[in-house]
Amino acid sequence: MSKLLEITPAEWPSIGKFRFWLVGGGPNRPRAFTYHFGFLARDRGQMVPVESASVLGGVKWVSCPEIEELAGLAWSAYERGEVVLAQRRHGDMWYEYLAIRRG
Repeated sequence: MSKLLEITPAEWPSIGKFRFWLVGGGPNRPRAFTYHFGFLARDRGQMVPVESASVLGGVKWVSCPEIEELAGLAWSAYERGEVVLAQRRHGDMWYEYLAIRRG
């Protein structure tokens, strides 16, 4: 069974949940936060056809803002030294992207 089918909408990562996890205190806060399920490089956006062939050979990049922002927040937390970023492979082109608190 695909892990995607086991994730309820309430469990799906969001920008608000990540921010809350990152700044929330207390010993009961989970050490790791899954900030994306899937294949992040692909899911951040896609190339779509455009009418003008003069633009990148007739295609342009269209990003998915929420995935872009959440990945950016995780990367910024990594750059500040707050988290370590990791990924867990579940299958072909199917990963779980994790932010793990330091300390």
